[in-house]
Amino acid sequence: MRTTLVAIPLITIALTVLGASTACTRATGDGSSADSAARAAAMRALTRDTGARASPSADTTGLPDLDLLRRMVDHHHGLIVLERAIADRKDASPDVRSEARRLATSQGAEMDSMGTILERALREHHTPTLLPTHQATNDSVLATTGVELDRRFRGTVIARHREAIAMIDEYAPRLQHATFTRMMRRVRETESREIAELEKRTGTR
Repeated sequence: MRTTLVAIPLITIALTVLGASTACTRATGDGSSADSAARAAAMRALTRDTGARASPSADTTGLPDLDLLRRMVDHHHGLIVLERAIADRKDASPDVRSEARRLATSQGAEMDSMGTILERALREHHTPTLLPTHQATNDSVLATTGVELDRRFRGTVIARHREAIAMIDEYAPRLQHATFTRMMRRVRETESREIAELEKRTGTR
């Protein structure tokens, strides 16, 4: 008789472990130690049977899926801050204000999805951070007006999207979980398409 093996998504394993730990927390009242145990157990679940191991590196955790998600959340946040500011600028063209609103909505949805995965997989609440380099660029763009504001905004979106694509390509060979991989593939496709659209509008393609 043949035995059929069913592959259970690792994120499901992690969430199951976390659920058990939550019950333990309620029973013991020791939230601090239970949370630490849950995090460690969930990390083991995410790396089990994939060959992935947390190891010292330039990354925060050594787990590429989690490190990429954290970086992408911050990267999206920096651009969303700029997009929302541009959407409110009366001296930007109507087309650019419309683009900014649309991009802020779509990127906000992506960022929320990334945050949800981080919280559900490892009970980790990652607060989006505005990186100093993004703040400086945003301030530089917002210091311009009119046609120059439009041009600088579109150029910045293109540059940030290229940064995100390069980041995804850097991590792609090391990603361990299909859920993360599919999400990053969708983000890459979306941002590649938006680059092409913006380059067409700016005549740089």
